[in-house]
Amino acid sequence: MPRVIHLQIHNDNGTPTLLDLEPGTYVIGREPTCDIPLTSLGVSRKRARIVLSEEAIEIEDLGSRSGTWGGDLALKSPVTLPLPASISIGNIQIDLRSKLSNKAQPQELTN
Repeated sequence: MPRVIHLQIHNDNGTPTLLDLEPGTYVIGREPTCDIPLTSLGVSRKRARIVLSEEAIEIEDLGSRSGTWGGDLALKSPVTLPLPASISIGNIQIDLRSKLSNKAQPQELTN
């Protein structure tokens, strides 16, 4: 069964957003065209790039003023963090963990 990455985004309005994403590359930011848009004014338009895999997250700050944080570590260059992980983007915290997908696997047809 394939794995997806479960994100729990702790918004500044107190309401969490839950996302399940396939492994891949995503841009996080306030701009609506970002793969993961965040509505907080404390977030840059294009804040960070993340690369999700089943075991880890690679995160890179895209030049924001206040930086991107992985736990207590300011991320100045691409950093790989094992899952589960927690990152801070502006005043928003994002918790990430790997989980099994509920998607059905395609069946191989046999004659």
